[in-house]
Order: sequence, then C-alpha cells, then structure tokens
Amino acid sequence: MKRIFLSIPLLLLTTVLLFSCNFNSGDGGKAEECRVTLDTLCAETTRTFTVKYGELIEWPDPPTKEGYSFLYWSYNGGIWSFSTTPVTEDVTITAFYLPNEYTISYDLSGGRFSAGKEARSVYTIEDGDYTPPTPILGNLKFDGWLLDGEIITSISSGTYGDITLKAIFYEEKAQVLDEGSAANAYTVGDGNDIRLSAYGKSDDLISVRIEVPEDWHYVKLALNGNDQYYTAKAINNLKVVDVKMSANNEAKISVVTKTDDPGLNSGFGVTLSDGTVVDKNYFPGFVRKSVTFTLDDGLYVHDKRVIDILKPRGFTGTFNINNPKTVEDASIYEGFEVANHHLLHTTAMRDGWTYNFSDSPLPAAELQDKNVQYRNYNVKAEDGGWIEGFYYVHYSYYGSTAGWHPLATDETYIEYLEKTTVELEKIFGENSVVGFAYPHGGSANAAIREYIKNAGYLYARKTGNLKGTTGFALPTDRYAWTYNADHNCLLSVMADFDSYEDDGELKMFAFGVHAKDFETYGKWDDLEEYARLYGNRQEDFWYATNRQIFEYEDALKMLEITDEKITNPSDIDLFVTINGVKTIIFANSEYAIH
Repeated sequence: MKRIFLSIPLLLLTTVLLFSCNFNSGDGGKAEECRVTLDTLCAETTRTFTVKYGELIEWPDPPTKEGYSFLYWSYNGGIWSFSTTPVTEDVTITAFYLPNEYTISYDLSGGRFSAGKEARSVYTIEDGDYTPPTPILGNLKFDGWLLDGEIITSISSGTYGDITLKAIFYEEKAQVLDEGSAANAYTVGDGNDIRLSAYGKSDDLISVRIEVPEDWHYVKLALNGNDQYYTAKAINNLKVVDVKMSANNEAKISVVTKTDDPGLNSGFGVTLSDGTVVDKNYFPGFVRKSVTFTLDDGLYVHDKRVIDILKPRGFTGTFNINNPKTVEDASIYEGFEVANHHLLHTTAMRDGWTYNFSDSPLPAAELQDKNVQYRNYNVKAEDGGWIEGFYYVHYSYYGSTAGWHPLATDETYIEYLEKTTVELEKIFGENSVVGFAYPHGGSANAAIREYIKNAGYLYARKTGNLKGTTGFALPTDRYAWTYNADHNCLLSVMADFDSYEDDGELKMFAFGVHAKDFETYGKWDDLEEYARLYGNRQEDFWYATNRQIFEYEDALKMLEITDEKITNPSDIDLFVTINGVKTIIFANSEYAIH
C-alpha cells in the first residue's frame, strides 16, 4: 500500500509537467511556449520568461547572494545543462550556493583567553549564534567585544564577512549619588572617550559621578542624540564630573578642553582687575582664521564639482543662486549655505546718476544710443507681460566698455529680490536664506542697501577683490563686502592667509566668484591643489559658511565679561581662553571666573 500511495502523486506530477506548456490547438496539440523561472533565491533578481518548445536557454549571468558563492543551476536534484538540455515543459531552475567561510580575528587589548579556552577562527552565515570565550586582563572587568562601534557579546546568526573583535575591559569609575536608588552605573574607557552605562528598576533620572582623567577640564556628554556640557571638578584627589541621566541608558563622555592645552598664552585679550586675562577672539576650535567661499549663479554641474572636491576635505561655504529653477538636486547643498543672487540677475540704479529711460526695446546695433536705457525685451513676467522697471544700460554710461546689461528700478529690484528668497526657501526651508549677493559688480545704491539690512538679511556681498586692503579682517561693512581671491589668484592669496601672523584679531578668507570660472579658465587643478593643501586642517582654520561666520561674530559682540563672570546670552557656544586655558562659554549660560 505504501508503494502504491507514493506512485500516484508522482504520476500526477509527471502529467502536469508534460502538459503544462501552452499548446496550439490548431497544430496537432504541439506546444508553442514553455515558461522558465530562474530562481536566484533572492526575490529582487529572480526572473520568469518564456521560450519556444524544444529550445535551449541562453546561459544566464551567475547570480550573487550575500555570504555565499554560486556553484551551479539545479533542477530536480541535478545540474541543469544550458548547452544540451532543451525546454519541453515549464521549469523552475534554482541557483545552488555554498556558504563562504569568513575569518574571526581577536584584538585582546592586552588580555588573553584562559588556558583551555579556544576561540573559533572561521564561521559562515549559516552558523548559529556564537559567543567567544571571555578574555581576562588583570583585575579589569570584561564588557564585551567592540565591533563596528558597538559592544556585542556574541556573533549573531546571519552575520557574514571577515571581522575583528576587540576586547573591551573597564574599571568601575561611576558612582550613583542618589541615596536609596536601586540603580548602578559603570564606565568603559576607549581612547579619549568614556562610555557610561546606567541601570535601574525604573527609567527615573539618577545622579551619577564619573571619574575622568586628571587633565580633563570641560567635557561633553552625548546622550540620546543630545549633547550636554559639564565642568570637571576635583573631589578627594579625584577629577570627577557629576551628571544626570535616566537609568537603563548609555552615554558617551568626551573631553572638550584640557587644563594643560598648550599654545594659547598669546598675550592678547582683556586683563581683568585681578590680572586674569580673557581672550574672546577665537572661532570654534580655538582658531582665529575662518575659511569660506561665495560662488554665484548656482549652475548645478559646476556647483556639484566644487562640492565633490571640497566637501571631503572639510570645507563648506555659500552658493549664491539667482534662478531657483536651476536647482536640479537640492540635496547636494546639504552642509552648505544657499544665498539670494536675484532672480533677474540685474544691476540696480546707482547713486548720483541720471537715467534716460526709453519704452522702446534695444534697437539694432547701428541705432543704439549708449546714453539711453532701453526696455529689456528678453525677460517676461509670470503673466506673460513685460516686466515693468526692467531695462538695458550700457556700461560705457559708467565709464566701462562692458556692453549692455540689465538694469532695474529700485521698486522692481526689491520686488524680485524678495521673490527669489521666497522661491529658494520653498526648496531649502524657512529662514534658510539670510544672505544676498549683488549681481553685476557693485553694491546697488544706499536705499537698496538700507532696505536689505532692514528686511533682516544678515549680509550682502558685492563683486571685487580687496586682497591687500583688508588684512583679511572681518568686513567692517557687512552690506558691501567682497571676497579675497578668485580662480586666478586662489592659491597665492590663500598662501598669504595661511602665513598671516596672529595679531589677536579674527580673520576671514573667502574666494569667489563663479563655480563655472574653474571650468571656463581651466582652473580645476588649482581648486584640487587648494583642497589638498588647506583642507582638513581644523587645528588652523574654522571651515564655515558666510552665515556662520557673521552669526558667530554677532554672538561674540553680545558676550559680557566682568571681573566675576562671563555671560553668553546668545544661542551659539563661544570659544575663549582664560589665562590661556581653553574654555567654552556655552549658549545662554554664565561662567564664573573664580
């Protein structure tokens, strides 16, 4: 009975396989097409198609599966031969893999495995969870294995790839201060960081005292994505930090400033009545030099190449966009500032000049009068009509030979200035646009400059090169400043900035004016060299956007220093030294000097 029972479904299956192709009823029952499924065991790459009855299947590309090596295509327990086996039925051909062997390496951090305890050196993705033996190191306690920045106790099934496990040992240098608390805490040191773990029967806040290295002064506690700052203090011959955190949580503590940080007793700063010297002229990172750029017109292909060169080296800066429609991918500007460069890309009427406006469009060359400002006929308003207050002016009118350029009355200039900000903030977010870059050179007229200032713009930049006249000082007129170098002199001027002697004042280097200039004049190699020489030097420069530099300057102006304390009412952390010791005056805080 058993043999008969098994043979019946086999016969039925054979019948299904033989007659499962699509048949042509008008051709003696001959099958036309059969369906083939190549099952890669990965849903996203498995595919199904049809072939003619009796045809061979073309050799497919070998599939890939993470943690495995492909061997062959399998059918009914055997190997399917694509070169000799015709398709005479609907078939599913399945990829056959073998799991790869990967190595496990151990960094015992100076410890060792106990005698007789052996650790595996290879594993596969199909192995079950594996817990290596516990290593020992003197009287220290073992916390787990560090892998990809996380502490683990075992290798989970499904893991693949060669791995190195680093043993983490710790001393109990954390004390719960709350009396009667059922919580406990401990720390794990890893280089300059301390990992703090707190455990308890509830998630209530607990007070924890952590022992830190003797030379730590200011520390940062990173907890749940938020940073908190504390001053270390000496208690019972130990350097400690008292923090509050919820139980059943972990935090990382890192040093911000040390009491013995060298090299900042420069002789600059304000001397208080008791001889204490406070020097507030530092950018973040305790440097006096800031580096930025200010590039106009926002052509995507050129802006992206600038970003690809500079961003990996730590640079940031500002892109001035006049037409929001040129923003093909807003995400490339993440980490950079976007400023307003005026939708009409027009110059403004200049103070002290009389204009001869005409309602006629710019005539043919032989009929042009360079003393007349003709209606600009190339740009139309959204409703299809001509833009009122928009003209052509020949720059010979100002004593130049630069040809015809757009000119706008004050009313039109301001109207489209604001439209540009509105359109840009639709892309980049509310309050993202606080800067302006004047098109076509100068800095408009006094009325427009005053409007820009009163409208809440943080700054406005004009065109030109003032290198050699400012000493790289921060702009005295923030609504008519300019950059220090362009594509032609980028390397030479930056070399001057790099070697500029410390005079106790904050300095700023900015290059302009168009990203496309590096393409037009074949200067991409210069930009690459600039990035190589001056990038990733946080010990020398603060890499910032135009906005960040001016906002930091404003925060510094708000800093209040008395004999007793330093008050920072701004929303920005400020970097100062007190008798040469690096000290951060955190946002909206007071620091007692004594």
